[in-house]
Amino acid sequence: MAAPELAVLIRTCKHSEIDTTSRKHGLPDKFGYALKCDNISISYTKTPIQVPIPQQSPQLIDIGVYRPSVSTSGVVDTIGGTATSGQAKTSTTLTPAITDAAATTFNVVSVANITAKDVIRVGNEDMDVTSYTGSGPYTLTVVRGINGTTATTHLIDTVVTSYGPAFFEGMSSINYTRTIGYGASATTKSYYVPYKNQLEDFATQYVYSARTPLEVEWGDANFAKGTQQTGGSIYLVALQQIRFQVDASKEDRYTFSLQLVVTARKDKE
Repeated sequence: MAAPELAVLIRTCKHSEIDTTSRKHGLPDKFGYALKCDNISISYTKTPIQVPIPQQSPQLIDIGVYRPSVSTSGVVDTIGGTATSGQAKTSTTLTPAITDAAATTFNVVSVANITAKDVIRVGNEDMDVTSYTGSGPYTLTVVRGINGTTATTHLIDTVVTSYGPAFFEGMSSINYTRTIGYGASATTKSYYVPYKNQLEDFATQYVYSARTPLEVEWGDANFAKGTQQTGGSIYLVALQQIRFQVDASKEDRYTFSLQLVVTARKDKE
């Protein structure tokens, strides 16, 4: 289970394929959200045929057609959360100093926790990493002074901290590891907690396809095939409806509901 309060995960790929640096048309391609849900349910609708017969009980014909769907509801914040210690990574230091406030390239000791499209902080300045080269020291190419910060000079050995890809900047995140079952991975993956506008954009920009098979996972799906336990669930889904509502005196949050149609259950594989 990801976390008791964030146990519903929705993603654009298998868990094992999550890569927050991947892009398609400038947008993240393979990522996941962790939702603050109050409840989630799976329902199956069947359509047996009832054939009326005069003065007799009707005849029923069930050809086995069914339509599963998933419904969930919860709370989503109006603005992104503050980057948490679990999201921020103290990555490296400057070598040498940045002596020109307009410079868009500079050297760092390591890029072990930095990737292209990350937001980094140097001193009180935020930057967007566009690329890096070298084999130590490494040269970063950046966009300076983003997020309302001011481009300035920085001393040698100033700490450089990465906050992850720019698209997710400002969102809190959780780390989740699932080593058994469909989409299992020994590598810990990060899931971001969306705010309302991000979740709304997700509903309009991402669609189910063979390349982006939207998945929803909840509970503890960390069970091997054939184990005699229910555990959690993983379904391939397409978004049918999303609804947001803000209530009086609760303007700092929205309640939301999601309706998803299901094509297949995968946790049993």
